[in-house]
Amino acid sequence: MNNEDFDRKMEFIVNQQAQFAVAMERLKESQAQTEKNVAQNTETAAQTLEAVAQTAETVARLANVTYEGFKQTFASFKEIDAKIEALVNSQIRADDIQITSMQESRLSKIRKPSGTQKPRLSLIPSSSRMKSCKNLLRRSIARSANATIALEN
Repeated sequence: MNNEDFDRKMEFIVNQQAQFAVAMERLKESQAQTEKNVAQNTETAAQTLEAVAQTAETVARLANVTYEGFKQTFASFKEIDAKIEALVNSQIRADDIQITSMQESRLSKIRKPSGTQKPRLSLIPSSSRMKSCKNLLRRSIARSANATIALEN
């Protein structure tokens, strides 16, 4: 190997070393940028996780409040249904008493019974209006019960 070959090989090695050094410098810069990006992404992920946790907590609180509200509403519906049922039954009893009283009053005007004989009462059917009112109340109670059942499910 002569000097000229040696110089060319030496120049080639030096050029390769220079290219390698430049490439290494670029890799170091790239690695630094990648580390910076990873750090930013880690921070962003931590912030996102915190936001998701707060959102989950808020949703859980809202779900609990909504559940309690529905629970109270259902309890109120049950109380109202019971009161309506009691009112309907009371009205039916009052109507029956009023009808009986009217029948007795009419019968006493029509015939005067002897002391030992009691008049025979025949039941006069309720007026069609009274029947429609009763039916309306019963349908209303049934709808309330159905709505309560639907909400409970």
